[in-house]
Amino acid sequence: MAAEAAIDRHLDTLIRRSNSTMKTQNALSELRSALQTTVDALYKRRACDVPESYIEDYVLLDWLQWAGGGLKLTTTGQNVCQQRAAGAGLD
Repeated sequence: MAAEAAIDRHLDTLIRRSNSTMKTQNALSELRSALQTTVDALYKRRACDVPESYIEDYVLLDWLQWAGGGLKLTTTGQNVCQQRAAGAGLD
């Protein structure tokens, strides 16, 4: 949990530095927790199961990108998923 809090703080800092007007609609910890579920839903072609505000935030954070009318996990998104999976073993 401490690792997740540190990542949250780091992401918050990066967002503030990159663009002071960039604001997500949802908490970063909430988005991070739901990212793998979102990726699973997209893989099953069930984007309708993902809240629209999550999709907007993921695109804003560059965790997902629009590609050919669909959503694709970015390298940044892959890294977040990997960090989340690695952090799960710390609990």
